[in-house]
Amino acid sequence: MSFLFQTNVISIRDLQLIAPELILTVTACVALVMEVILPYKLSKWTAHFSLAGIALALISLGAQFGSMNGTFKLSALQNLTAIDGFYGMIRIDGFALVFKAIFLIAAALAILIAMRYLDIEREQHGEYYALVCTSCWAPFPQAFCSTACLCFIALRGRRISATLDAASARRPRARQCGRCCCWE
Repeated sequence: MSFLFQTNVISIRDLQLIAPELILTVTACVALVMEVILPYKLSKWTAHFSLAGIALALISLGAQFGSMNGTFKLSALQNLTAIDGFYGMIRIDGFALVFKAIFLIAAALAILIAMRYLDIEREQHGEYYALVCTSCWAPFPQAFCSTACLCFIALRGRRISATLDAASARRPRARQCGRCCCWE
């Protein structure tokens, strides 16, 4: 592993450009492990950990905004300096930052809304939070790719969350709704 950093194949600066994606990946993996380790009564900690991971990804996004000489003045938002990385394959600009922020906020809201619902349904599972984290970072590369090859890989990468969703589907169960019995 140290070979990669000694020969400048991958620099620390390049890894800082994909820090939100790396944070969300680690968060999703740890959420899956937490589901196995924690008892069901403590399974809400997985949701809180996923929210903390999303908040940490938002903080790293803010650090990227600061490194681009960004300020929150409306006139200064147009003068952001784009950052290239991985030998020009990715380009972080204002569009990529806004796009990432929208998806991170949407993921945080999805987790906040689902926490109470999953408690009521007694379906509090870590795989849901891992799915939210992976479906959040899946569209990120489409915002910052600058080559056609990486754009194609980004489109294929979006299938990861769909595959996880299909793999985590549970058998149907009956639910009482109104006067009839419906199957989900």
